[in-house]
Amino acid sequence: ALSLPPWKVRPEGGEGVAVPAPRRVNKQGVLCTDYIVGCGKVPKLGSLVKLTYEGMFPDGEVFDKNLKRSKPLSFRKGAGQVVRGMDIGIESMRIGGSRELVIPSHLGYVSF
Repeated sequence: ALSLPPWKVRPEGGEGVAVPAPRRVNKQGVLCTDYIVGCGKVPKLGSLVKLTYEGMFPDGEVFDKNLKRSKPLSFRKGAGQVVRGMDIGIESMRIGGSRELVIPSHLGYVSF
């Protein structure tokens, strides 16, 4: 069983529905676990995506996060503006959702 931090399992303002039994799914090498399935649309390729995140190494050390910043991370879906694993990991994700991504090092780069 996965041990879940509380922010991953509480939908806010009717934006999504908690997943009763989260499970990991492999999407092109990125391990994805949905905790909240959003009720909004799935953003299309090239759409502006805004999200909050916490990035950590396998040992749990946090290397970056924007959870407490005033602005979410904004980027165009599929445009190579974030690491490749992020673009892969948000595929099929709905607005309002919460998903954990485990991105392998070979997908942790930005291509220009």
